[in-house]
Amino acid sequence: MKNTDDIRIDNYVIARNPNYEYPELKKVFRVQQKDNKNISASLEGLGLYIDNDGFLKENIIKPHPIPIFPTNPYDIALINPIPLTNEVLSCCNFDDNQIKCISYTDGCVKIIDKYGELIEIQAKYLHQLQNSYQDRIGKSLNVDLSVKE
Repeated sequence: MKNTDDIRIDNYVIARNPNYEYPELKKVFRVQQKDNKNISASLEGLGLYIDNDGFLKENIIKPHPIPIFPTNPYDIALINPIPLTNEVLSCCNFDDNQIKCISYTDGCVKIIDKYGELIEIQAKYLHQLQNSYQDRIGKSLNVDLSVKE
């Protein structure tokens, strides 16, 4: 994963576990520095994966209480960012009391706050938006990546 320095707790990422066929959506709950260069992150499962067609699916296989193949912490090479799209942006629950309007084009999220001020956030990935939103607005961005029926 590029820009590993900006991974934070509560960021959503795609994990590629070599023991599973499909990449899974996970949430970071701890970031560890293994040495001067290598970073790893401990991830919690969301019960969601991405199939070969790129569709988000619910994982119907329940995890075993004792992992047969422990994967935490994940090496940073097995963690990928979630590309920011309008579909992903629609999963973000922006605070209606703080935000009037929001749009996304070409790596830039434009937000008009309750005072009519324009806030521009450069972000290509969901975790970058989460981090910038928290830094600028002062609140965590609520994200709901559950499968929509």
